[in-house]
Amino acid sequence: MKSQKERRDMLENVRKICFSLPEVVEHIDGFGHITLQIRGKSFVKLTERAGLSFKSDRENQEFLLQKEQFLSMLVNTEI
Repeated sequence: MKSQKERRDMLENVRKICFSLPEVVEHIDGFGHITLQIRGKSFVKLTERAGLSFKSDRENQEFLLQKEQFLSMLVNTEI
């Protein structure tokens, strides 16, 4: 499990990348998870249990899962 500092650093890096996109807002959901959204739709979520997760279409998902640094614990195929 990552330390608090590692989690904060990761979140700041993710924020920096995501906030370079237009219309991105940060939202805390009903479970206390940090989500990044565009027009009310979440595309990145940071949780204690799952860590960092983000939405992807099927084609990009398959490409990313071939990379060693990505791990899929639960894949939601609904897009």
